[in-house]
This record gives sequence, structure tokens and C-alpha cells, in this order.
Amino acid sequence: MKKIVAILGFVLLILLIIIIGLSFFLQRKEKKQTASVTPTPIYGYQNNQSSNNDKESNDSTYTNTNKYYYSDDYFTAEYHPEIDKYVIDKKNDQADQKIDDWIKKNQLPDRDQHPDIYIENSTSKTSSGSADKNKGVVSNGIANLLTDLLVIVKKTADITLTPKPTYKITPTSLPSSVPVPAGNLVYYSQCGGSYDNYPLPDGCTVCRAGCGPTSIAMIVASYKDKNTNPQTMVDYYKQKGQYIGCGGSYYSSAKIVLDSLGLTTTGYKYYGLATVNEVASDMKGYLNGGWTLFALANYCDGGCGHYFWITDIDSGGNVWAYDPFYGRFQAPPFNENSKYPFPKYRIILGVKKP
Repeated sequence: MKKIVAILGFVLLILLIIIIGLSFFLQRKEKKQTASVTPTPIYGYQNNQSSNNDKESNDSTYTNTNKYYYSDDYFTAEYHPEIDKYVIDKKNDQADQKIDDWIKKNQLPDRDQHPDIYIENSTSKTSSGSADKNKGVVSNGIANLLTDLLVIVKKTADITLTPKPTYKITPTSLPSSVPVPAGNLVYYSQCGGSYDNYPLPDGCTVCRAGCGPTSIAMIVASYKDKNTNPQTMVDYYKQKGQYIGCGGSYYSSAKIVLDSLGLTTTGYKYYGLATVNEVASDMKGYLNGGWTLFALANYCDGGCGHYFWITDIDSGGNVWAYDPFYGRFQAPPFNENSKYPFPKYRIILGVKKP
């Protein structure tokens, strides 16, 4: 372990020397040419969603391909699926209003209410010209290099000193509008397919707030009717008089819908806000008894409620689920433990074939 840290420290020193030399070189050339700026943000992750009592929304940032990238004279916005965020580069002082107009037009979450899903940088010119611009590039490079190397050191230490939940690594791919079967189970993504823009009866779309009916659609399509999809399930919620809109949907609606379609369900099991270590044993009891689990959990402190369908827990305690939002970039199932210490489990409902 000490040897690895020493090697990383040496590499860091060499890279810093190179970067300092590059900074000096760029400053000398600033009178001859203007450097272009490509900000390199320090990435994190956290999809923001809102909660209200037992009503949960899936206010997702993932959108259609025409919202992946946008650029004009005021700003550039690009969606990065690997971190589930938009990176916005402002080009001048008028950018903020134009960004807000673009967000509103594309029905994306408000920046003030959901600051965690936008990474904002400024690429506007200043009076100091290209020299300051070059310094900014080098400064960003140094900051990000230091951060990346420190993350590597921390992860290396974590492997030895603080075991975290393990999970399988599955190559990511863009979601498909076609349901993905896994054995006899059917997967639907709430975003990036044929149903993401389908309107909900009380406002917003399946992509924005439809994790509940999309999860139920997967269960029904797998166990009862292969023709069920997120659109038909939204219509069925409406037919049954169940609320579904920008505020998401009620967990009580899930049992009403499943029972009305003839599936077998348990009563609700309430956990408050429990980590996987606190609930894994209990969940295994359900799964060993032939049940799968419709789950409600939080993905950030204070909210970010989300529904998904748990189908397995392995010997390592990893929770495998058909997740309509977080699992959309890989073949199902998705390892919920990869978001550790989230999700914080609130409620589960057992469900199986009639």
C-alpha cells in the first residue's frame, strides 16, 4: 500500500513539473496566437428528484437526443450520461437568461431548484485576453489532475482499509425503445425511448416523473401481459383514478393497480430511511419465498425519491433491480449498491405471479 502511494506521489510531482512548464510556454506564446478553452469539470453524481409524503417524482435530466447537446453565441450545454449531469459553458454575460429559456423550452429541471444536476463553467473573454485564458486552462488542468490523482489514492486506500459494497461491471450502452427481456422479465427505460415524452395526466412526462408506472409496467409485462408498456400503464393509472403527474405517483397506487390486474402482493414493509446493510437480510427472506420487490427509496439526503423493481440479492449483499432510470444505460439488472451509501430504502411491496 505504501509503495503504491509513493509511486502515485512521484507521478504527481512529474506531472506538476510538466504542467508548470506548459504554463510558462503558453504565456510566452499568448501574443502570437489565441488558445481555445475547453473546460474540464470535476464530475460527481446525483440525480435530483422531489418527494412529498408518499408521492415521489422522477425529475430526470436524461432527455431525447436533441437535448444531448446545444450551442449558440451565448452558451454550450452538453449532457454527460456517465455522471447524469449537464455541463454548461457560458460564453458571455447574457448567457444566464438564454440558458433559462433553453431549460424551460426543453422542460428540464430549474437550475435554482436543482443545482446539483448542472455543472456551470465560464468561457467568456476578459480584458486580460488570451494569457488569462491560457492560465485558466492550466489552472483547471492542475485542479482536475490533483483531484483525479487524490481520488485514485483514496480508492486504493478504500480497497484495503474500508471495504465498500461490491458490484459487477457491465459495459454501458444507450437505452432502446424496445423492451429488453432478461429471461422471462421485461425491462423498460423511462427515458430515451418511445415513451419518455408521453404526457402524464396531471402534468410532465414519463421521463420527468414516471418511474412508478414504468416500474409497474415492467412487472405486469413480465408476469401478466407482454403488451403492457409505460404508456398503457399511465393510461391505466388514469382509468383507475390514481394521481400521476409532476409530483410523481403515490406508492399506494402501485398496490391498487397490481391487485386490480390480478397479481399477488404483500402488505407494505416500512423502513424509514435504511441502508442496504440494514435491509438486505429482510429482503432476502422475501426473495427466497418467491417474491420480487417493488421498492421506494431516496437517492440523496432529504429527497430524490425513486421507484424500482428488485429481482435478486446476491451472496455479497448486492441488490439487483430493474431500475427504469439509473439502470437505463446497461443491460438489466442494475446493481443499486453502486450508488452506495444510497439508496436509502423507505418502503417495499412484495409481488409475484398470480
